[in-house]
Amino acid sequence: MSVLNYFDRQSRMYQFLAVIIGAVVYAVGFKLFIQPAALYSGGLSGVSQLLVLVSERFFNIPLDLGVILFALNIPLFIFGWFKVSRRFTLLSILSVGITSTLFAVLPPIAISDDTIVNVVFGGILVGSGVGLSLRYGGSTGGMDIITMYLAGKSDQSFAKYSLVMNIVIIFFAAILNDIQPALYTLILLYVQSLVVNSIHTSHMKYTLFIITSQADELIDALTQANHRGITVFDAVGAYTNQPKKTLMTVVTSYQLYDSQELIHRVDQQAFVDILPTHQIQGRFAKVK
Repeated sequence: MSVLNYFDRQSRMYQFLAVIIGAVVYAVGFKLFIQPAALYSGGLSGVSQLLVLVSERFFNIPLDLGVILFALNIPLFIFGWFKVSRRFTLLSILSVGITSTLFAVLPPIAISDDTIVNVVFGGILVGSGVGLSLRYGGSTGGMDIITMYLAGKSDQSFAKYSLVMNIVIIFFAAILNDIQPALYTLILLYVQSLVVNSIHTSHMKYTLFIITSQADELIDALTQANHRGITVFDAVGAYTNQPKKTLMTVVTSYQLYDSQELIHRVDQQAFVDILPTHQIQGRFAKVK
């Protein structure tokens, strides 16, 4: 096995492991803090809770939360496959499969009777699960797929779109249940969005300085993957006195993980300096 193939396998292993851990953390936060406190999660988990509530209250038909969650995700998996990324969608399917299974088999266990404790720790755990999955190229499914698509198109914060979409869940939760759990849920979702931002999108954009002897190959690969402009500088290694190129490009946080992986696949000897970028002047639209 070549070193390059070994790196690819190791990278994929860490990626899958991170998504699995993220799904488990998400499900544990939901079952230990959110569901026992009669709060509502964000995204399709919250929609699934509302559907279970409506079915049981108005039709006296019990529904399995895990089954409903997975079923609602199916059309979004199809959307993600064609509009976002196939690998992203496969990782999302893995995450949702684990989450749905844990939702179905784990009973809700109340750790605390204090609603604020449930709000804070539920938001931290669920936000950590979402952020971890997103950081390593996957998602926890549902609205994550839509907001990932929208955020990638407009270069805005993932959590911003997620929070706006979840306001609709709060509205219906207040109508169907009671205003107080809905208000607590609003706080929960705000905490969750802060945690997602801190793990995944603490900086929305990053500047990459790539020193390489395989500039042409990297330019082709990065342009095709990210559709962003690249500036090229001549460079010389001080120790080796060998000519090299320095590539400078700016990517979003959603493109960072895949860009790092791609650079290593093309040039294992490339030196990459990754800097958080707080503000950009000029055109940052995607290059077709």
